[in-house]
Amino acid sequence: MLTIENSPSAPAAFLRSRDVFKRCALSRTTIWRRVREGTFPQPVQLASNRVAWLEADITAWIEAQHRASLGSPSDAPPRP
Repeated sequence: MLTIENSPSAPAAFLRSRDVFKRCALSRTTIWRRVREGTFPQPVQLASNRVAWLEADITAWIEAQHRASLGSPSDAPPRP
């Protein structure tokens, strides 16, 4: 995991591909298909042959999937 500063109090973190695959429990093929479809967060190009995802984007996607599986409205406040 790589980190960058996006505010004085909360550094942002990049997740490498393998970490995203593990966290989301989806295959590499499924994730890239969903990226193309626009139903999964876009990665950030770090170098010519390296991409990563913002950890916050992946966390938000996982939480949205969880809310959807519970049948909760998407604008419901997150549970503590």
